[in-house]
Amino acid sequence: MKPAALIQALIELVTEDDKSYVPADTILSSYFKSRIYISDKERRNISYMFWELTRNKIRLRAIIGSSYTPRQLVVGYLRAIREYEEDDIESLFNGADHAPQPLRLEEKIILSKNFSAQLEAWQELECPEWLLDRFGNNVKELEYMKKAAHLDIRINRYKATIDDILDELEEEGIKAVPTKYSPYGIRLSKRTNIEELTCFKQGKIEIQDEASQLISMLCLTEEEIQNLTELKVLDYCAGTGDKTMAISSMMSNRGEVLAAEANPKILEKIGPKMERAGSRNIKLAKQEEIGDQQFDVVLVNVPCSRTGLWRRVPDSKFKFRETELTRFKIEQQELIQKASLYVKPGGRLVYTTSSLLPEENEEQVNKFIKENKKFDLMPIDLYLVGGIKEERPDSHLYYYNITPSLYGTDAYFGCVLKKRGSERERDRELLRQMLKAKEKEAEIKKLRTLKQERERDTGRSR
Repeated sequence: MKPAALIQALIELVTEDDKSYVPADTILSSYFKSRIYISDKERRNISYMFWELTRNKIRLRAIIGSSYTPRQLVVGYLRAIREYEEDDIESLFNGADHAPQPLRLEEKIILSKNFSAQLEAWQELECPEWLLDRFGNNVKELEYMKKAAHLDIRINRYKATIDDILDELEEEGIKAVPTKYSPYGIRLSKRTNIEELTCFKQGKIEIQDEASQLISMLCLTEEEIQNLTELKVLDYCAGTGDKTMAISSMMSNRGEVLAAEANPKILEKIGPKMERAGSRNIKLAKQEEIGDQQFDVVLVNVPCSRTGLWRRVPDSKFKFRETELTRFKIEQQELIQKASLYVKPGGRLVYTTSSLLPEENEEQVNKFIKENKKFDLMPIDLYLVGGIKEERPDSHLYYYNITPSLYGTDAYFGCVLKKRGSERERDRELLRQMLKAKEKEAEIKKLRTLKQERERDTGRSR
């Protein structure tokens, strides 16, 4: 395809996305599926432009005007974001050989607009106006949400090691490095068709952002992972099973992981992942089929605004309404209440979201604790493993706030609530956890001191 034909494809995609509530990745997939003549390289170029435009859509609309057309958005994108010269844009819109039709007068006017003009805060931050104030202290994260997401994968630890996969990727000519915090993650230097890789087909890896990996790791302590403790874990809102698969891998295919969902059709997507990975400790069930079972750990990753995933799905901000947020908040309380019933005495409830909104995170947890006196919010450091132990970017005692500014990942929120046994057992457990937390704090302090000493020694040697 010639460059002009790629621009016409972009216009068609923006047009379809603008009038649809279907997720944009579904629109792209359907578009390319019906046009098999578009090469892989051309698909990557078109997709890159589409997502880049979408991440800058509010700014472009503010400057062009509320009565914009998809063609005008693309013209503004080429001028403001890609920094094309006016003559180059006009030459692309020539109407020949699958190129866009020539620019109309109202489209030519866009070429001379001031795209560096000062805008209102919500426009500069690419956030719907009604939603901006609801981010609270997390509003600073919106600047980072304007950037493209990295591509991370997670190893299946009972099939491969980090070094094994790095070697295989190198043989494929793919540059990659271990993720900074997750001991099971690898970050690729550029977009790659992961599903075509041999190591993916063999079940050695799964696509999963580092933040999602870290949240999954809240379900197990480092001691439980190292000792291969056979736990019984419930993933109450399993979705397509990314966290289910991560937990199964950390448990080295031991114990039991029950993936539950209200909609059984969603669970069907987990089956092929289980087969590819060789997972033997995962079972699937509708939520209503769990019965009276009790679990050591219950993960409830609730449906939410997904504001923490805007780097990855920037179109979702335009398809999200205030009424949906209200509905989500009601559903979140219902789900955490239901999930808590399956936690055995002394067990743990792990509440997580992919949201940056306090009303879906801390406020929901505080409300649950007030109404459920049998659960105690635990120090989050007790449940962190890997590189995160030595140098955790966020510092809240009880909440795990993974954000793009601190971690360079998607944004996730998580916390761990422990269900009490008897009062005496509870007091003994809290004392043990406090002592353990102090030991970890001392260990982290020691590691940081050693790191600082190494850095000073390195400086002297230079």
